[in-house]
Amino acid sequence: MEGNKLKTDQKQKTAIDLIMPVGAILLISALGVWIRVYAETSEEWILVDYSFRTVELALIAFIPYLRECVKGSFGAMKQNYEPFPLFLLRIGSAIVLAIFLMELSEYWIRQPLQEVIPNTRLDFYPVFDDAVLYWVDMTFGLALVAVSEEFIFRSVLKEFIGRFTNNVIVIVIISSIIFGMIHWAHGMPNVVDNIFVGVIFMGLYIKTRSIIPPIIAHYLTNVWYFV
Repeated sequence: MEGNKLKTDQKQKTAIDLIMPVGAILLISALGVWIRVYAETSEEWILVDYSFRTVELALIAFIPYLRECVKGSFGAMKQNYEPFPLFLLRIGSAIVLAIFLMELSEYWIRQPLQEVIPNTRLDFYPVFDDAVLYWVDMTFGLALVAVSEEFIFRSVLKEFIGRFTNNVIVIVIISSIIFGMIHWAHGMPNVVDNIFVGVIFMGLYIKTRSIIPPIIAHYLTNVWYFV
C-alpha cells in the first residue's frame, strides 16, 4: 500500500512539474492570436502568425518534455499482420471520414451559430494581392498551422492530461475545449465548431495511434476551406 501511494505521489509531483512547459507553449499560442488581432496588413498578419508558430515549434524542439511528447506521437500505424494496401485503405478512410465530419460541423454548427451570434469575430484572415504570397501561405503557411496545432493540442495535451487521468473521454473533452478556446479571436461560433473539430482530430489520433493522420486531415481541411 505504501509503495503504491509513493508511486502515485511521484506521478502527481511529476505532472505538476510539467505544468510550466505546457503552460508556456499554450501561453505563446494564445499570445500569438492576441497580437495577430492587431495586424493591419497581410504582411503583418503573416509575420506574426509565422513567427509565433515557429517559436512554438522551437519550444517543442528544445524543451525535453515537449519534445518527448511529440516524438512519442509518431506511433506505428501499420499492424505487423496488415498488408500495405489494407493499411493505406484503413488510414485513408479514417482521414476522409474525419474531413467529412469536419465539413458537417461547418454546416451544422458554425454557420447556424453565426446567424444566432453574429459579429463576434475579431481576427480576419487576410486577403493577399500578391499571388506568390498567397501560394506561400496556402502551402507552407497552412502546413505550419497543421503541424504546430496538432503537436500542441494533440501530441502534448494528450500526454499531459494523461498524467492526471486515464479516462480517454476526459482527455478528449479537455483537450478539445482548450483547442476551441485558442480560436477565441475567430468568434464564438468558431470556438464551438473547433471544440467539435478537436474531438474529431483527437479521435483520429487515438484511433490511428499516430499524429500524422490528424496533421494531414488538418492541412487538407484548411486548404479546402481557404481555397
